[in-house]
Amino acid sequence: MQNKKLWYKFEKLAIEFLESKWFKVLKTNYTIRWWEIDIIAKKDAMIVFVEVKWTTFSNDFQDYITSAKINALKKTAKHWIYNFDNEDIKEYRFDLILIENWKVIDFIEWFLD
Repeated sequence: MQNKKLWYKFEKLAIEFLESKWFKVLKTNYTIRWWEIDIIAKKDAMIVFVEVKWTTFSNDFQDYITSAKINALKKTAKHWIYNFDNEDIKEYRFDLILIENWKVIDFIEWFLD
């Protein structure tokens, strides 16, 4: 339970960061089956699927995102897009937020195609 409380604090930092950059957070912890997207946000006509990672050793997102995780993110995003009325959405992307020492240390836009 302690890890879950800690995770929500990291997620809150990521949400505050996104909101400071004029993103509107639409959903957190969007889950289907065993797949999850940490944050779904919108900026203008762009939907952004955000993965949040806590780090102590590397700023390289490849150290955190396995091919299985990439597949899960894409499937979950497709499910969300398909199941919600998104006529005003022109495009979407996948971003990554890295958190270390209680602050966002990196924001990687378009980390997936």
